[in-house]
Amino acid sequence: MGEEMQSRSAFTLIELLIVVAIIGILAAIAVPNFLNAQIRAKVAKSISNVKILRDAYIQYGLDNRRTPEHSDVITAQDRLTTPMAYINSRIPDVFKEGLEERGLKAPHAGLYHAEPYTEIMPLENMKTSFPNLYEGFKAGHSGVVLGYGPSQEYDYIEYDSSNGIRSRGAIYNWVPRFHQKDFATP
Repeated sequence: MGEEMQSRSAFTLIELLIVVAIIGILAAIAVPNFLNAQIRAKVAKSISNVKILRDAYIQYGLDNRRTPEHSDVITAQDRLTTPMAYINSRIPDVFKEGLEERGLKAPHAGLYHAEPYTEIMPLENMKTSFPNLYEGFKAGHSGVVLGYGPSQEYDYIEYDSSNGIRSRGAIYNWVPRFHQKDFATP
């Protein structure tokens, strides 16, 4: 009778396999959601950074009666930090991080990119090659600030999260055109 009354204190192999399977299913559900949350956070940060740079370009334009010229070097944003601090320091593009570790070149020195109207609109193939930029400049903008999107491809189409969080497209914001007379926005 003593042996029959002893309680079982160990798990069976089947019980352990069921627990492991449940943990695996929960992990399979949680990991993609976690990765998607990281991408959504980077998109939000990139949108914020592009707006900060757009505002810095507007302030620079008001003070200097012109927008900063186009530049693809690491020092491109330095004119926004000194002698007048429109931004505190260079702002790297969050979607260009990790490109070099994957063997890809991070264009524009890993920073957000700015295209002024004066350098883009005169291009002969502007209307056909970059229709979104063409329409934006034609609508009266003096420049555009661009960042890579989650696809990490350099596109001149606007990123739209309704196409999926890893869809093609750049994150960009337009710099308004200024009147030549008083240099105020229209």
